[in-house]
Amino acid sequence: MRKILVGVVAIVVVLIVVPPILSRFLGWGPDESAIPPPGRLVELAGGHRLNVLETGSGPAIVLVHGLPGSAYDWRPLPERLERGARRIVWYDRVGYGRSDRRGEDEAFTLEANALELLGLLDALGIDRATLVGWSYGGGVVQRAALRAPHRVTRLVLVGSIGPSSEPDALSWAERLLHSAPVQRWGLAAGLPARARLRQISALAFGSAEAIPPGWTEQTLALMSLPGSIHTWRREGPRLDRDGFDQLHVEDLRVPTLVIHGSDDLLVPPRVGEDLHGRIARSDLLMVPQGSHMLPITHPDLLADRILSFARGAPRSP
Repeated sequence: MRKILVGVVAIVVVLIVVPPILSRFLGWGPDESAIPPPGRLVELAGGHRLNVLETGSGPAIVLVHGLPGSAYDWRPLPERLERGARRIVWYDRVGYGRSDRRGEDEAFTLEANALELLGLLDALGIDRATLVGWSYGGGVVQRAALRAPHRVTRLVLVGSIGPSSEPDALSWAERLLHSAPVQRWGLAAGLPARARLRQISALAFGSAEAIPPGWTEQTLALMSLPGSIHTWRREGPRLDRDGFDQLHVEDLRVPTLVIHGSDDLLVPPRVGEDLHGRIARSDLLMVPQGSHMLPITHPDLLADRILSFARGAPRSP
């Protein structure tokens, strides 16, 4: 029995130690060259620096990515929006991409992100802007619009979380996979993290076949940057604890466009429908067979509707 136990322990040690070592020699791990070039660092009044990308000129449209995500998830939408004679700004939220990380004593909350978004408007000299939030970023722009409605001309919520969103109910196996030691080992070993990322991406895009070329490598490289997974682990559970009902969207008085995919597997369509029902001045665009990744899969459709909405085109009945 003792020999069996020693053998089992030895096998476990080998499985834990060997893959990360092989990964370095065989190139299984993240490829830093897959990370797109940086934008420019913009320092906020609170001290954090954000990696900001910008194009075009005119009235501002600011894009806020989800959880975890990065500014680079938005491509190719910014280039489509620029054609509408607009100033397009998109950035890495604190904790992701090339932006600064939070200190352990700081808040990993929607409210903290909303304050940083408003701080970015100040730093860029933008008095008012159309805010576009995707997924968790939708919660961020909702909080920003509730806190400072005079800074927001229009609000666009893409596959956004809302009051009717529900916390993820994870099995014990999923909790194990989401634990910090397992995630660190998966990144170091390379192949486990890549396989897990493809599984999550298949849900996000609706199928494995719909994942764009290069998406997995870019996302893996960005998530391997120091602090990215830690921020993800802190923001998600904090949102679950605080409750989605902190999003008091009934109090929004900003014209709002809700865009949701009918086949979104990450944020169910009913969440978008509920947002539309709760927000008095809102329109709803339900994209047939659309997944959670509409800015990537339907950039022309989104650009047309966002620009039309930003110009103040008549609302649908």
